[in-house]
Amino acid sequence: MKRTLLWAAVLMTMVSSFAFSQDGGLNIFGYFQSSFYRYTNHNSNEVQTSFNMNQLNLLLQKDFGSDFSAFVNFELTNTFDTKRGWGRYKIEEAWVKYTYADWLNVRAGLLIPRFNNLNEIKNRTPLLLYAFRPIAYETTIDGIITLEDYAPGQAFFQVDGFVPLGALNVDYAAYVGNSESGYINTDGEIYSPSGVDYTPLKLVGGRLGARYGATKAGVSFTHDRDYRREPILTANQFGPGFPPVDLATLGDLVRTRLGFDFSTSLYGFSFEGEYTKVSTDPTTVQQQALDQLKLFTGGLYGNTIEKTFYYANLGYDVFSNTTVYAGYSYLEEKLESFIADGLPSYTAGITFRPIDQIALKAQYITFKLNNTQTVNVDFEYIYAAVSVYF
Repeated sequence: MKRTLLWAAVLMTMVSSFAFSQDGGLNIFGYFQSSFYRYTNHNSNEVQTSFNMNQLNLLLQKDFGSDFSAFVNFELTNTFDTKRGWGRYKIEEAWVKYTYADWLNVRAGLLIPRFNNLNEIKNRTPLLLYAFRPIAYETTIDGIITLEDYAPGQAFFQVDGFVPLGALNVDYAAYVGNSESGYINTDGEIYSPSGVDYTPLKLVGGRLGARYGATKAGVSFTHDRDYRREPILTANQFGPGFPPVDLATLGDLVRTRLGFDFSTSLYGFSFEGEYTKVSTDPTTVQQQALDQLKLFTGGLYGNTIEKTFYYANLGYDVFSNTTVYAGYSYLEEKLESFIADGLPSYTAGITFRPIDQIALKAQYITFKLNNTQTVNVDFEYIYAAVSVYF
């Protein structure tokens, strides 16, 4: 997958190559992906088809001499339209970087922190083979799956760099940011402005990695709090037979994410994979509340808040501009019984690049829950998409 890796390096490190710019001016560029999909629910025989503008990112970049630069990333998802209430718009990134040397870069402002391999580039759709990304990174379904549970979405200060040791490059990143979105004020709060984390609880994390040629690997870690100040189960949420009281209002739950990533490319083959384990450390009182939740719901809910996600994809360059791939992913959340035994997914696809700036994609995906006693998920998706860098 040498051509794809080269294209990735060009896009990430020479962002102004295809951008409008003037000498010392502002570089304006971006990318988007639009798709058509066919969804089949094999349990109900329901079929849906839809076109969608999955994502559009408008990027601004400016260099201030050789040491300082600034970067802004505006993101729109799911055919964004305020009049019709479609999709979402947000400022994904807005940061300034100071470069002292290869081994020391400092970024301040809103940024996507380094966690495993895919987190920083998950929204660079022209870079990726997939029309539908590995599920824990698929921003178009954020809310169906809570993506920030699996990887940190934002940080505000990061130090990173790399040190060459012969042919081996050792890289690192360390960052700090706000807690998860549950701790951020929204409009209508009276004591502090919207967008502000009203607690002293903060995210800290980092990644340590190594690269040798086309092979790289790393380990990532974060420490923060899981927002659980609202009950997991509200009074009579499931009707008669359940206790007429709210259950499991835990407060602030200590959470850690531990991740491992590995990717390589050789003889036209490419492989990438990640593993993420999300663990919590409840106090005695919090654990008692979780035990009560499991008891009163008869096992419909569990008594632990642990999550696991991993994926592995293998690709092959049939031609210099055409790659086929196949992969597997697995997502597990222990709190609710229907997904506690896991949601496996299989995928296969093909990506064709008529020119470097355009990727045409076709992809097949299945999702099927291992436990079908409560909810029977057996879904199939067929995607066709175009990703464009401009």
